[in-house]
Amino acid sequence: AIIKEKVARSGFMEIKLAVINSLDDYIQFFEESGCQVERLADFKDVGKTDNFAYDAIIIQNLDEIPMDGHTFRPSAPIIETKNKTPEEVFNLLRARY
Repeated sequence: AIIKEKVARSGFMEIKLAVINSLDDYIQFFEESGCQVERLADFKDVGKTDNFAYDAIIIQNLDEIPMDGHTFRPSAPIIETKNKTPEEVFNLLRARY
């Protein structure tokens, strides 16, 4: 609740995120912080979405990106949660947006 109040008072714009479904703690934190979150089953789903609609794509590990000869260039930055708390990832997003 404190974070929501800080977000509302700061005029912080809503961030739209695509987040890998297995990152439940991050999804919950982002939603409680006022972010719009779309859950993705896995990284392959990112290529099936309109990634221009997102401010960032959140994955657990950059190793999730398939290296099968296809080049995937998302328009949104990819942020890795490995070794980061939900708060640390949110602060990265907030600094950017």
